[in-house]
Amino acid sequence: MTTTDASRGDDRAAPPREPLDLLTIDTARRVGGGQVTIERVLRRLDPRRFRVTLACPSRSGLAARLAGSPVAVLPWVPPSRAPRDGFADLLASGVSRKILLAPAAAIAVARLAAWARGRERLVIHANTFQAGVIGAILSRLVRRPFVFHDRLHKSHGEFERLVYRSASAAFAVTRGVSEKWRAEFGEKIVLLVDGTDLDHFRPRGDRTLRECLGIAPDALALLAVSRISREKGLDILVEAAGRLGTGIVVLIAGEPFLSEDRAYQTELVALARDRGVEMRFLGFQEDVVPALEAADLLVLPSHVESFGQVLLEGMAVGTPVVAPGLPGPREIVEDGRTGVLFTPGDAVDLAARITDLRSDPARRLALGRAARRAVEERYPLDATVARFESVIRALAESGRPPGADPSGP
Repeated sequence: MTTTDASRGDDRAAPPREPLDLLTIDTARRVGGGQVTIERVLRRLDPRRFRVTLACPSRSGLAARLAGSPVAVLPWVPPSRAPRDGFADLLASGVSRKILLAPAAAIAVARLAAWARGRERLVIHANTFQAGVIGAILSRLVRRPFVFHDRLHKSHGEFERLVYRSASAAFAVTRGVSEKWRAEFGEKIVLLVDGTDLDHFRPRGDRTLRECLGIAPDALALLAVSRISREKGLDILVEAAGRLGTGIVVLIAGEPFLSEDRAYQTELVALARDRGVEMRFLGFQEDVVPALEAADLLVLPSHVESFGQVLLEGMAVGTPVVAPGLPGPREIVEDGRTGVLFTPGDAVDLAARITDLRSDPARRLALGRAARRAVEERYPLDATVARFESVIRALAESGRPPGADPSGP
């Protein structure tokens, strides 16, 4: 099977008399792009076909976002590395995590195996790499199909090879991600882009947040939506903004996850002060639409970016986007038509691209409109959900993913 496209094949059949069981495993405590997108998919699965359960750490941000939905929660799995939530949070970080992670994962697998007993139409779905390791072991124990959701261009080496070997299928969020293991596991790989909710992410012309922040009408507001961490390259944005003169405001919607991220945030504050840049930290935004509407440009300055869900959200709202020319963003943004690409890590080039757009409001408007049309055509969430359902159903019935459509975006 060749790589397939999320925008193909809404082949829904009549619902079965009993829904099949889907166990999604996610080990993140905090909410990132992968958690946001899988929440949107799980909420939209047809309850006549799917009985969905989330296995996650205690105090999971994804579980909190799914509160009130039909998704059941099993808070049994150890978290991915995260800040400690109290002294007794021994699995979050430090030496105690290295000692306790393996036995904690083994206990989680045993509990999940007992839960899975008797669920004949069960599919296991892993949404993080650590979840993939747990899912691979669990699938072998209970002999149920397992699908790994791969969101990273980076490979975890031999451990990831073992996860792919155990998987019945693997979702890849971009073509670049799908190339990573194509030579060995190409028949298992399904291209499943993270689609966007076009009803929610749409142009509204609401500048309320901008007014609340006291941003002048003639100021250029540059928005970054990301976790505050060094790999996200926010210092590049601050350096670029420092080259643009007056009338620039940098808005950062996000928060630090780890202790080194908090130290990086302190560095950003000092850098902005040194470069004379006005910078506002908005914190984590449950809904980023008001921030996108307040901004003149959405800037993604990352050093590493496998996909860039926020790019699609900004494009859907009609906010012009500026992104690094990395493999993930290059698949989303057509340079000069639906957004602008800059040389990754180059503050001088980023400043030049922003300067061009700053002086040309008509071009910004045209980019935003073309971006909205591109997202409507290529990245609707309904198509992602339909393809996800199709693959999971096929795995439950036959243990194999459906035949591929060789075309793609």
